[in-house]
Order: sequence, then C-alpha cells, then structure tokens
Amino acid sequence: MKRILSILIYLMISCPVLLHAQSKSGDDEAQDDLQVFIPNAFTPNGDRFNEFWKPVISGAELAFYELQVVDRHGQEVFYTKDPNLAWNGQIRGSGYSTSTSMYLYYLRVRPVGKPDNREYRGYIVLIR
Repeated sequence: MKRILSILIYLMISCPVLLHAQSKSGDDEAQDDLQVFIPNAFTPNGDRFNEFWKPVISGAELAFYELQVVDRHGQEVFYTKDPNLAWNGQIRGSGYSTSTSMYLYYLRVRPVGKPDNREYRGYIVLIR
C-alpha cells in the first residue's frame, strides 16, 4: 500500500497541466507568454522535500497577484499578494495542521498590459 501511495503522490506532484483560457464570450484570449503551473499536493513534514506550496508563474511580468487558500469549512488558512511567498502548511500562521487534508485555492493574476484578471481555482492535498 505504501508503494502505491508513493506512486500516486509522484504522479500528483509531477504531472504538468496545460491551461487554456477563454473569455466569458467564448473567444480565445489574446496570446501572451504567461505560463501557470499549480502543484496539487505537497508534504510539509520536515524532510526538506516539497515543504512549501505555491503556483509557479513564468513568461510574463505580473501587474496583479492574489492567492488565497481555504480549508473545507471555507476558513482562510493562507493569503498573499506577494508571488514570491509560499505556503508552508501552517494554519493561519499558528502551527502545522495535524493530518492529511485537502484545501481549496483561489489564484488571481493579471499580466502587465492586460485589462482583466485571470482566475484559477482547484484543490491542494497536504500530505503528512
């Protein structure tokens, strides 16, 4: 069972995701070089591997960045407007969570020179 879990964690962490954006009217967004990779699991357990979680954004300078992570009850556990800050698994800065949990993230970014924010949301698994 432990081997299967290790393989599952590897697949969850290492599989790249291609995101295609469309405007609300269904038209393709104007092409730019913004690339967003959002890991869906991390393991802040002190072993120095996958200790932090944050979206990886490249290819374009950002005019706006906002990241919020909430627990299953909708309570905010992490918030930042700094794209360099990563979440270490602490709940509202008061200590580490006690068990494996799933969290929801909301990411809003806007590349320089673009009029609208792009929004991403999904789930993160914190594995102990």
